[in-house]
Amino acid sequence: RMAQVWEQQADALFVGHGIEQIRVAERQARADIESKREELRQMVGARYRDLIDAADTIGMMAASTAEVMSSVEKMQGICANPVSSMSIGTGGHLHRPVFYSVAAQMKLLMDTPEQIWTSNEGAHYYNAAHSYLRAHTIMASLRATTDAEATAMLKAFPIITTQWAAIDHFRETIVSGCRALLASSPDTTAVAGALLALMALDSMGPAEALAVFLDARRAALRERLKPDASGAREQILSCARLFVQTIYQLLALFVAPVDDGPDRGLVPWTAARVGPAQRPEDSKRLAGLDDALPAIVRDFAPALKTGDIPATTLQAACRKWADLVAGDLSVLAAKALRMVPSLAGAAAIRDAVHELLAEHRVAAGPAWADTTFLPVHVPAGARSVPWDTACKAALGEDMNVWDKCLRQSFEQRAQAILTREFKDATAAAVAGLEASMQRVREKAFSTDLSQSLWATDAPLDSDTIEVAPLICLPAIRGASDLCQVYNQALEAILADATELLLPDSVPPASAGSLFDRYAGADDFRRFLQRACEGHVLELAAAVDRARAGIEAALAPALEASAPHTEQLASLALLLARVCRRLVESCPAIEKLVLLPQQKALFKTRRIKQLTESETILSKLRAALLAAGTRCQLVWAGRTAAAWAAGLAETLGTQDWVHAGALTPLWAAFDITEEADAGAVKSAVAVPAHMSPAIMGALCALAAAVNRAGAVLVTRDVLIVLARDVAARVAATVTAILQATPPAGTDTDAVCMSADCGLQLLFDVQCLSDVLAGRHAAVEIEGASGPVLDRLASLSAGAAGDAVSALVQSLRDRLDPFDLHVRQPFLDQGRARCVQRAALVLACFTQLRPSSAAAPVSTAADGQGLLLAVAPVAPRFPLLPVTTRTAAQPAASEPPPAIRGGWDPVAPSAYGQCHTAIAV
Repeated sequence: RMAQVWEQQADALFVGHGIEQIRVAERQARADIESKREELRQMVGARYRDLIDAADTIGMMAASTAEVMSSVEKMQGICANPVSSMSIGTGGHLHRPVFYSVAAQMKLLMDTPEQIWTSNEGAHYYNAAHSYLRAHTIMASLRATTDAEATAMLKAFPIITTQWAAIDHFRETIVSGCRALLASSPDTTAVAGALLALMALDSMGPAEALAVFLDARRAALRERLKPDASGAREQILSCARLFVQTIYQLLALFVAPVDDGPDRGLVPWTAARVGPAQRPEDSKRLAGLDDALPAIVRDFAPALKTGDIPATTLQAACRKWADLVAGDLSVLAAKALRMVPSLAGAAAIRDAVHELLAEHRVAAGPAWADTTFLPVHVPAGARSVPWDTACKAALGEDMNVWDKCLRQSFEQRAQAILTREFKDATAAAVAGLEASMQRVREKAFSTDLSQSLWATDAPLDSDTIEVAPLICLPAIRGASDLCQVYNQALEAILADATELLLPDSVPPASAGSLFDRYAGADDFRRFLQRACEGHVLELAAAVDRARAGIEAALAPALEASAPHTEQLASLALLLARVCRRLVESCPAIEKLVLLPQQKALFKTRRIKQLTESETILSKLRAALLAAGTRCQLVWAGRTAAAWAAGLAETLGTQDWVHAGALTPLWAAFDITEEADAGAVKSAVAVPAHMSPAIMGALCALAAAVNRAGAVLVTRDVLIVLARDVAARVAATVTAILQATPPAGTDTDAVCMSADCGLQLLFDVQCLSDVLAGRHAAVEIEGASGPVLDRLASLSAGAAGDAVSALVQSLRDRLDPFDLHVRQPFLDQGRARCVQRAALVLACFTQLRPSSAAAPVSTAADGQGLLLAVAPVAPRFPLLPVTTRTAAQPAASEPPPAIRGGWDPVAPSAYGQCHTAIAV
């Protein structure tokens, strides 16, 4: 079948290719055949060589097996007749001592690695060092022997000369094990055994051993405070435990007497008593070879340096070590405490350290539970050693572990945590303030308080915050939410810091207590107060920065008398409300500042004498209120500017020829005058009401104050607003008078009639009574900015002088005799007008005492001379600033008054005025 396949392939090849292609294919096929033959030839040759090597190996194995069997047979013959086999040399004389001595030493050398391993595993490092040094002695003895028989045996067993290579490396193992045990072992006898081992291996004395022990403990303490997964609490507790343990071990190892001898300390006492009679347990197990071993090996004992360390030298070294460790722990503990996120966690670490040190306040002295680590027997016995006694014996002075090593780092971390928490709270408050300002810009909620200030029956919805409390403390939602969040953050800080403050009842620290955990509570309280003070002032500074930005944006608009600045004024009011809310609805600030002090710090004080905490609280409240007042002053400056711009526009379009025809606003009075013909009766008409333009402007101004929350606007701000408005009114009317000549003047300009002048005089005097009274001096603290600088430059005298000059200018335009006759009725009408308007303008009229109101005069006996009567107090002094009737639009609708200005023809201003007067 294969032949048919190849034949078909050959036919297909000849059919599909030419002769030249067939020849090329033939050559390629022959080359492949030769290549395969060569590969087969090489493979067969390699396998042949492997076969020959295997045969040679089998022959060598057979020869080795025969030699081994021969040696085994010889060993069997020697064992069958041991006495005859031990005859060495000519004459057959038996040499037993040399043979047994060398054999016993060889036995010890072969067993030494196992003995060292066993001792190292059980932390018996002195036994391991003893075995190592004994092996070193054996090798030195065998190498130095000159006996022919011993030399022949060493040649017969060459493994003995190479055994030392297997033992020599144990030196480093023993030393590293000793240093590791010295670092943290709580077993005093094990530490003493490790020190003795190092003294034997390195030929050290007790003083050098003390230095090695202290260096090992310092390195261990530094290592334990490296960052790991165990946490800061476990690291600090471990270091405190090791520090206390080290002091007690120093006392036992180098200070406390073991018996009545002169040597003090377990290490010097043991080193002085090590000799041939004190051999480790592994040496005692070789008692069967004692007769064969040479004396240098049988009685081997390491040569340990002895001598007592002077007390002054020891205490100086220990004090230096304690100071270095205290510095290391202070730095490293500060790094470890960075992992503690809260004050409660830091307080838990402090309490844990206190409990740990309290447990070690009285510890056992030189009591040896396990003496197998030492080469000598230690007398049993124990006595309690107080901590202060141990420190005085080992260090020469008292030692407070917490105060010397950890307290500074702990307090610094507590202060850092507290500072971070305050910074986070302040940053969150500033961010919330910016968010609230952004919502005001977007008009997410209304800033008009006049709709809900007195509406106790309004439903509680998302736009109304605590309706009932708003009667006494109005605030918009942004300010309320912001202060609530800030108060919660401060409450959380106070709760976190409570663990570090002095509790109400603290048991007095006992004489044996290692430290008083509340020793720094009063310092922390003062730091907490200062931190609270600083960050609240920082929040007030943030409000001032926001106010300065608003003022900078508002100043150009005020210069150009732009009316569309209400949003900026709303932002200023928001800042003012936040400051007011922080003072009145953030009790956490008061709690943080008025923290209880230690009773020892309380001192008797006179009545009305503020404590330091109360002074700080007063300072914070004053700073917040001052910042809020400055924000309200920015709003007042904008309100006065917009109001004056509207008044100037209205008065500028006034028809001064017919402006006096306001008969509905005038009142007529009958008078009797003396003449040559006798008494003459006549009637005079005087203004009884302010003109609609002026009254509408005042109503718009009062509405603006009510929308801002009249209860929240301080008296000083209202005084400054009234002065600014009075000054602007005086400037506006003076400019009008300068452009309008009086009646009867020979000029082509429009002249002002006498009735118009009398009405304007009445209006200006009413405005003077309402706005430019004799108010107390107002000092604007921290004024910086174009708006506040202008308001700060105003004074009661300047505003009053401007209005007085205006009144005198108006008087000069009127007939003196006519004015003299009408003056009593003008004063009477002015007083009644102010009293009637007090319901609407109470926010301004309440600034003046009742005795400062305009005098009320009446006509007497029909004469022109009027008698002044007692001043009348403003009516309705206790009524609310704003009212809400059934016809008033809902809170969601905008108030009818025009924001940023006023319209004298709008029904809201004039109608509201006369509705209030009618009431």
